[in-house]
Amino acid sequence: MAGGTASSQHSSPHSTRASAEHTRSPAKARLTKAAPVQTHDRQPSLPYLEPFEQSQPTLQDLKREHALRDQFGMPSPPLPVPPAFAPSHSRPSSRDRSRPGTPSSLAGSAAGTGSGGSRPSTPTIHLNGQHSMALTTPSKTAEKEKKNGWFRKGSKGEVKPMGPTAWIAGTPQKITYDAEILLQAQPVPELWNEMDGNCFVYLYPRESGRGPSFKVDSAIFASSPVLSKMAFGESPGSPAQNWPLDAKMQRLSVNDQAGTMSSASSQDSRGRYSTFSTSSADPVHLSMPLKLDASPLDDLQTLIDFRNFFAFLCGQSIVATEKRHTLFQIFMTLASILKGHDFSNFDGSTYGEVANGSFDAYVQELGLADVRASRERTIEGIILGERMKNVLLYNEAFTHAVGKLEDLTGSKNAKFALISTISQQRLGRAAMDLEKRTASIRLILNDFEFPAIFSGIMISKVAEERKEGVRFDAWKDGFFGMRKWYLATLKQRYGDWPPKAKSKKNDLETSGLQRIVLQDLYRDLSEIYDLLVDRVHLTTRSVDGIDHEGAREESTMRALRAVLSEYDLSSPPVKPPIPFDLPMLPTLRSTRPDFGTGDKKKDLKAISKKLKDDEIAAISRACLNPDAPLSPFVSGFRDMEKRAMHGCNIAELVDLRVGQWIFLYAVLQALPMLACDAPGLHYTQGVEYFLCEPPRSGVPWADPERAATAGGRRAWYAVGEAGDVVSLPSDVVEHGVEGIYRRSHCWVMAERWAARDPGMSTKLHQQEATNAHDLSNGHGGRGLGDVPPVPPIHGMLHANGAREGSLPRAHQRNNSLMMGLEPLPLPPGFAPENGHGSRNSSVERPKSSHNVDANKTFDAILGEVGGKGKKGRKK
Repeated sequence: MAGGTASSQHSSPHSTRASAEHTRSPAKARLTKAAPVQTHDRQPSLPYLEPFEQSQPTLQDLKREHALRDQFGMPSPPLPVPPAFAPSHSRPSSRDRSRPGTPSSLAGSAAGTGSGGSRPSTPTIHLNGQHSMALTTPSKTAEKEKKNGWFRKGSKGEVKPMGPTAWIAGTPQKITYDAEILLQAQPVPELWNEMDGNCFVYLYPRESGRGPSFKVDSAIFASSPVLSKMAFGESPGSPAQNWPLDAKMQRLSVNDQAGTMSSASSQDSRGRYSTFSTSSADPVHLSMPLKLDASPLDDLQTLIDFRNFFAFLCGQSIVATEKRHTLFQIFMTLASILKGHDFSNFDGSTYGEVANGSFDAYVQELGLADVRASRERTIEGIILGERMKNVLLYNEAFTHAVGKLEDLTGSKNAKFALISTISQQRLGRAAMDLEKRTASIRLILNDFEFPAIFSGIMISKVAEERKEGVRFDAWKDGFFGMRKWYLATLKQRYGDWPPKAKSKKNDLETSGLQRIVLQDLYRDLSEIYDLLVDRVHLTTRSVDGIDHEGAREESTMRALRAVLSEYDLSSPPVKPPIPFDLPMLPTLRSTRPDFGTGDKKKDLKAISKKLKDDEIAAISRACLNPDAPLSPFVSGFRDMEKRAMHGCNIAELVDLRVGQWIFLYAVLQALPMLACDAPGLHYTQGVEYFLCEPPRSGVPWADPERAATAGGRRAWYAVGEAGDVVSLPSDVVEHGVEGIYRRSHCWVMAERWAARDPGMSTKLHQQEATNAHDLSNGHGGRGLGDVPPVPPIHGMLHANGAREGSLPRAHQRNNSLMMGLEPLPLPPGFAPENGHGSRNSSVERPKSSHNVDANKTFDAILGEVGGKGKKGRKK
């Protein structure tokens, strides 16, 4: 009896009522311990994993409760109304080990069902007017007799659960989460921000007399006009709850340029979430209008859903239940809550900075974007990317889905129908484009046959270069010698070519020219390219095949560039020329410094004379880049070249190197369209399907009318140094032919090599702009699509004005275009007036002498400029 009396004196008013004859104990403090101090820094997904254990109230706790009641304006009834849920605290199942405060009747019942004094039991749910449901841990026998569903009936008719009621999601093991705190409307530790929190969140109606469950920074829901209105219009005891919305918004103080706030702590937290803060004088009270009149389990699920909602905004761990036990189900619920409360940024592309940034962190931390090994997760990734308005997840899942679309549609997964119609259509178009690319690659690389190379100047008998001594037949021999060696190397590596899956020499799962195989090819030949390339002389070719300095080049270089241009233009899409497109050629000057400076007859005799092996080795070393990495593949190439050079003269060494270079160039130019992955992907290792088709034309959840008006996601680019700007679809610029090749190895290395010389870097950018301009005029097939051509820079004149009229129009534009497209760092939603502007800088750029009409096409503008020029010449 003594123990029972002590237990009654310290029991909580929220503990389970046992029976009618049990004596009710005095009310206990609502806040059982001091709220944890917490910042807005994102925590890992495993905080507060131990169940929230109550302690006995102290005098300070009682005083604090009294102060909180006065602050919140809450009445102090002698005894609160019994809640619909009243689960008891976890306690040992042994009667004599039950802690004080546990009714003796419950301890006795626990003793009859427990398996030991150390096993904690789960909460008991009481229904008004019904028998209690004991949520107990299943025994070993019950685990062997599992059935589908949450509950099963025992031999005596009692209901038992299959596992914990709630647990931390995204963990290898089910770590139990104590949902009892939500049922009792007690402060949730991980969502009680004592330092920066200024908003008390109530999950139960205010008239129920229950206190807040969360204390958070009100800035986390600043993107929701619904919650903002509810929070700032329902402060208890404040006349502001009846103010109009405009008057309430006047209470918000806009941050000045210095970023000053009412306090240092609020500045740090709200500065990451929004551009305004609430007045620091009064706390904010947000009462969520939850419907808790359903079944006990549905009500518990509702409480956990909204607990997850605020935990999501604060960056805390997510809780799963048997009803929503997957991350897909949980985040789909969160997406519905975000949409239902009108979360949005300024243009509706996301749910706001806080929600989008938080979901980005969940995507990375929980690995939601890693969809490589699961077709279902790929479908779920696209759906979640759309519902959560998250570009990071959507791009990753979409790109993976295109590569394995046939498997996705063949799986007959019902979730595929949840993907929006726009995304399904874009998936189909991207898959068709991918099939065209792969068919083109198979036609070339199955046998490494390039008929276009030997159908132009290479077989011409009247070519001017042939008359000047260029030996095209020797180039052809060098080409086929390189082809023969490379095919033998690949067959030795993979067992066969094209490779066959599950061979003794490879561990591939997909036969044929798949992604891993093509990337291996590109990596091999990129190493040879770095070894042989001339890093001093930039190409003089443009994408339309014109060599602008061909007349001044030596006949061998001019002929080689003509062959390479014919190949680049031979099949769609038209390929832009590699910035450094020439090899380092062998020369006698590397071993004979006086060669070419003395008697010409002596030089001609030296050219036709066979060289010794030691001199050949010295000449060969002199025409290689010493900083190129020496891999096994490179070593094999050098051994093959050494054998082929034996007994050759210097002219034959040059022909051999040129033939090898033509083969190398042809394969390197064929691979980027498939071997270069789309930008922004994080999970690519080990993937055998292609990842080169990212989503285009903007996000599918954007406003259709706004997207149609804007033509998709567009960006502003500076054109030249005249200050002109042009708006282009950014996804077309990034994912067009020019954008794909610019991300490939040869262009990346060209940027690195040209950066050492400012003059060379400027020239390189000019050539890239010329190529982008030519592709936009239709030379690139599907390259830049219908992007309008870039306007010429005013004031640029042709070097030879007399021949201007005879040049092709595209060539005239190339000569006038001397600088490329430079992205402008403009804020989202900002557009220069009339499509013309200049960048903000301390020194303004000179403005163009002609104004650009935004309603006219570039062809019309250029036509007018050309017409004015012709009239002027007539006068």
